[in-house]
Amino acid sequence: MRGADMCAAVGRDLCGPLLKHISEENKMRREETSDGVGGLRRRRRRGGRWMAAAAAALVMAMASPVAADEYGSSEAGHPLRIVAYVLHPIGLALDYLLLRPAHWLVSQEPFKTAFGHED
Repeated sequence: MRGADMCAAVGRDLCGPLLKHISEENKMRREETSDGVGGLRRRRRRGGRWMAAAAAALVMAMASPVAADEYGSSEAGHPLRIVAYVLHPIGLALDYLLLRPAHWLVSQEPFKTAFGHED
């Protein structure tokens, strides 16, 4: 309720002390939140953020740089690795174009029962 509405509800003779009491309560609330518990919460949150930022900076500063393994030309040219480079795309194409559609087809009814497919 606003001050004017309260004055109409309570009556003119009680209006002055009532408004004074309300303004004193509001003043006390403002003081509590700025200096009291509410202010402490805000300060703790700020302190927590600073602590988290400091911890993150410390972790990044302590991280050691990494280096890749040296290239060994004697190990890189293994004949099976070269065959795998050629066969992998062919196997992937067979999987997506032939095997997955076949699995979907077998997982549908009437074939599901005939082939014994279980979910």
